[in-house]
Amino acid sequence: MEKKTRRFENNADLQSLINGLDLRGQALVNYLYDNIDIPRCVNLLAANSVIRNIDMHRKNWYIYRDTGQSGEWAILPWDLDLSHGRTWNTQNTYFDNRLYRKDLWSAAPAFAWAPTCSQTRPFVP
Repeated sequence: MEKKTRRFENNADLQSLINGLDLRGQALVNYLYDNIDIPRCVNLLAANSVIRNIDMHRKNWYIYRDTGQSGEWAILPWDLDLSHGRTWNTQNTYFDNRLYRKDLWSAAPAFAWAPTCSQTRPFVP
């Protein structure tokens, strides 16, 4: 992890996020709804599906905290050069478009918390 902004601060907020994501059951659900910008993250998942951006889910993203306003965490994408699909051949299967061959959550470990939210209560503003 390399901090890009607010370098004058320690990483206590990031450690708190890591600890929160390690919770289980209703405690995890409560933490997610209190600390994650769920609408922004869901919009990112939807946009990635539309542009077939499967390159970013294991890397190519920043984690961002709106420290001065909501205090919520979100994922910001970068390096979108392999969006719009990348199934170039059948021999090098690492280029296969796994987003459409697996469920969305297993193809997107950056959003491993999402099934917890979707199974416990609907996404409502």
